[in-house]
Amino acid sequence: MKNIDLESNEHLTPQFLAINKQHQVPTLEDADGFVVTDSHAIIQYLAANTSLTSTDPHVVARINQVMFFDFELFRVMSEIGVGCNYF
Repeated sequence: MKNIDLESNEHLTPQFLAINKQHQVPTLEDADGFVVTDSHAIIQYLAANTSLTSTDPHVVARINQVMFFDFELFRVMSEIGVGCNYF
């Protein structure tokens, strides 16, 4: 794991952009060099084929419902001009 210093624009360096052209944090690069961006996609990738997830479509739907709730909440908040402070 490597911490990225957003205040010093480390996410805009050529080294980081070589991994993620969208300069998006978080970004996961696995041991094979496979890169996944977006926290939701990273969670699903890491949980796949483990006991942390299910193959039951009803359970998966509930997991996704909760996981994507924050995405919609922050989208709506940004549309109405309410700032979101993540830190």
